[in-house]
Order: sequence, then C-alpha cells, then structure tokens
Amino acid sequence: MEDIEKEIEAEFCDVGIDVEGNLAIVEKLKSMCVTYELTPGDLVAKWFTFSAQKNDCELTLDVLDDFNKSVAKTSSTAKKREKTIKSNKSTSYL
Repeated sequence: MEDIEKEIEAEFCDVGIDVEGNLAIVEKLKSMCVTYELTPGDLVAKWFTFSAQKNDCELTLDVLDDFNKSVAKTSSTAKKREKTIKSNKSTSYL
C-alpha cells in the first residue's frame, strides 16, 4: 500500500469514517487527490461539505461518483478564476 493510501485512510478515520480495507473507495479517493491536486486532508474537508449538502450521505462508490463530479466542477471553476486573475494582472500593466 502506498503512503497516500495510508494517509487517506488515516484522514478519514480521524473524522470517524472507516475506509480501511475498502480498496475500491481508497483507490477512487487516491485518484481524486492526484487528479485535482488535493491532499487527503483537503479531500476530507471537501467530503464534509459535499456530505452536509446531501444530508450526511454515506461514503459509497455510487456517492463517490457524485462527489467526484462535484469536486471536478469546483476545481475547474477555481482554475478558471485563477487563470482570469493572472490574466488580469498581466494585462493591467499595459
């Protein structure tokens, strides 16, 4: 098992969510960390926000698909916003 997988398990365990030994869920969470450049701690924070909006849903593979879409949407929005800010800074000196 890789370090990031252990860290994911530990971060979720610290907040009372047991994912240890659930390879499919841990792999999906690991993929999300890599894809969206998130630490396991950041991912847990995003999970709590998502879960609260969904009335404290359970962490299952089906729910993880929805969570992944939610993170993808906010990540692309954040990247677009960051790109716009950088673009505005570079053109403001012209």
